[in-house]
Amino acid sequence: KSPLKCVFSENEAQISCSTTMGKVVDQFPVALTGERVVMGFNHLYLQEALRATESDEVKIKLNGPLSPMVILPKEGEEFLFLVLPVRLRNEG
Repeated sequence: KSPLKCVFSENEAQISCSTTMGKVVDQFPVALTGERVVMGFNHLYLQEALRATESDEVKIKLNGPLSPMVILPKEGEEFLFLVLPVRLRNEG
């Protein structure tokens, strides 16, 4: 029931989640054009879209924290997935 918090910044993406069982944080390199974006997602929907790509690298288009994430192939037009975000609670 806890959403994934995704922070997309200049050189890396950070994905984190906190539950009653604990907290996890993972980071990986990205090539970002544009401004930093913080979004929340249901982990099942994001996982389903990424698994269905059957690709090691994808292109992700973001248009703001409450707009859908668009997942495309790095090259070509084999697939297009939309993943709707969820609102994150204020942490401050």
